[in-house]
Amino acid sequence: MKALRGLPNRAPLPPKAPSATSQHGVNPQCFDPLPWETYFDKRDFARVERTDCSGSFCYYVKETRPEDAANAAHNDMPASPGGISAPPVQSPPLVFLLHGGGFSGLSWAAMSASLVGKVVCRCVSFDIRGHGDSVFDEKSPEDDGRHNDMDFSLDALTNDAASVLNCLLESSDFSAHPPSGVVLIGHSMGGAIATHLAYSGLCPLPVCAIVVIDVVEGSAMEALSSMRGYLASRPSRFPSLQAAIQWCYRSGTVHNLDSARVSFPGHLKLVNPSERQQQKQKDQEEPKQPRHSVASSAITEEPEEEDEEQADSADSMQSKQQSLPGLSLRGPALLNSRSNKPPLPMAAATAADNRPSYRSAQQVDPTQPYYTWRIDLSSTESHWSGWFHGMSRKFLEVPAAKMLLLAGVDRLDRELTVGQMQGKFQMQLLHRSGHAVHEDHPEHVAEVLASFLVRHKLARALADFHPAPPGC
Repeated sequence: MKALRGLPNRAPLPPKAPSATSQHGVNPQCFDPLPWETYFDKRDFARVERTDCSGSFCYYVKETRPEDAANAAHNDMPASPGGISAPPVQSPPLVFLLHGGGFSGLSWAAMSASLVGKVVCRCVSFDIRGHGDSVFDEKSPEDDGRHNDMDFSLDALTNDAASVLNCLLESSDFSAHPPSGVVLIGHSMGGAIATHLAYSGLCPLPVCAIVVIDVVEGSAMEALSSMRGYLASRPSRFPSLQAAIQWCYRSGTVHNLDSARVSFPGHLKLVNPSERQQQKQKDQEEPKQPRHSVASSAITEEPEEEDEEQADSADSMQSKQQSLPGLSLRGPALLNSRSNKPPLPMAAATAADNRPSYRSAQQVDPTQPYYTWRIDLSSTESHWSGWFHGMSRKFLEVPAAKMLLLAGVDRLDRELTVGQMQGKFQMQLLHRSGHAVHEDHPEHVAEVLASFLVRHKLARALADFHPAPPGC
């Protein structure tokens, strides 16, 4: 130190040049939405006509390139002890992906693109009723109940999934090379649908395997009480898609920016105030038809309110929610409040939170077009418990290869803990991830899924992919 004192004083360093990125290290130009073509090969609609359903379901397809499939090497890796190994399939397996509540089929974009680059398979994800671009036919005065897209009972959602699969098998793309089986993969609410679809026997294809991502019955049922507060804590509107994607990423809803850019637009819908005002005047001039109640549940449709009134109500509820001391909600998920992970995105802000506020996204000109949530999840509250009740038992009883992919081991309930110790399913943990595991770490999830498919001889690995052994 004495020697250093004799050194001449140096001039101070020049001020740091302003960065082209924001305070979060992300270029503001990167919040532009990405088109679905960036990840998927095809987008189409499956027309469904049932006694309780009449509408079109949007679906996306991604499959391994023919030249890569031709060079795929067979992998004879044996099944894990206690696992159920299916015989090799001659045609690529159909990987059927079901998203969570409030998400859309685009939620699987990045993961699907990565998966088909590791094993020979065909991925299909679709927008569940009331989500994304799936639409039901307009109601008529003689509505017979088939146009009720707000029936979110587990039976209705499962029948939708089975109907979409039937439509796919009848399409020209699939009839030429029909899959011999299906691998069901579901996230959150989609995991409950996948489990019930495999358990009920409604699936039109043999179920070769089922993968449930970050949802188990015990923790889901415990978290239901906090869901209403979480929904009220979200911004109710955004002035642009860029502002919405920015909120999604910076709030931590999705930790992967590319995933947020392609998937989050599917959470929203564009509202044109002038058109809504014209429709409101038209509705006032015409006599209103009586609303129909949902026969499969105790819910009854309420008169529709204007989005502006809903936004004001949501803002008021969020203000009250944030004033509650010690409140910390997990979103966008039905998660275990006992988890020792950092709070997930869209948690209610506290006074001590020094992160920037994103409520400015709501302050838009009410006379100009804006974006709001595609679906009002609070309207599905009467169905929440029905989604997850009995899910653990059904999952364990499905006679197929099974994997549970979780963001935290504390999410296991007693029934699954016993089943895991008995080797009835594989469990894989992805630490440092939010609830949207497959969006936060699409490459890692694709690697885990590809290894699972190869290990159970459900898919052939591409030449440059080396399956990893199972483990937590």
